[in-house]
Amino acid sequence: MDEGRDLQRFFCISLAAWPAEHHDVLIHLDLQIRNLTKHCDDYRYAIMLIEKCNAEQDRIVLSKRDLSEKFFVYPGMEISFFEYKRHQERISSEGKSWSAWLHIAARDAAMTVHHFEETLSEISRLARQCQPIWVRVNKAELKEARRRYKESFPSHREVRDALAHRAGATLSPQAIKRHSASKIFITDSIFSSGITFTRNGEVVAVPLNTEAAKQLCEVTTKVYSAFSDVAENNSF
Repeated sequence: MDEGRDLQRFFCISLAAWPAEHHDVLIHLDLQIRNLTKHCDDYRYAIMLIEKCNAEQDRIVLSKRDLSEKFFVYPGMEISFFEYKRHQERISSEGKSWSAWLHIAARDAAMTVHHFEETLSEISRLARQCQPIWVRVNKAELKEARRRYKESFPSHREVRDALAHRAGATLSPQAIKRHSASKIFITDSIFSSGITFTRNGEVVAVPLNTEAAKQLCEVTTKVYSAFSDVAENNSF
């Protein structure tokens, strides 16, 4: 991972080494490659926020149990009904907040994964557009990066569409039926498989875990490696 970060940190496409007619493509290419790092970091931070939300929700479950024990189980620790209700409402309100933040982070992570793929596709398009650049690209590394991305996030596009059209999927009974899978309709739900929807009769999900974040970072490193001969410091 440190080696990959070094590769990204020192990556720089030198315009001086290229004819002026290629500069626009090179500037845009450099931006898109660097954007992969941003998308990777955005996804990692979203996963960290999701883990924080899950931990807080676990803490709230314990708080609810402790409160119930004080009121119902241990007479020597009993509290007034008014105090019990006040604490219960506070804990419930806190739980709703953490649940909402969890879903916000999950939706952002899923969209970030889709943005990553769009950026990856644009990088390939730009490189192919300029033959002198394309001949210096490590095509095996670039192909492997795309393969690993698709393997890790096979349903990213379907989840993106489900996120973008959440309202439309529930506007009519016909829409709900069309997007249900085995008569079950799921929207914006978080399971062990990740953020999950039913879309056009199929269950689709984007994973939300540290292993997926690791895969995204490794894909990013492979793209940087694929373009190392195009960059100024290709010794990295």
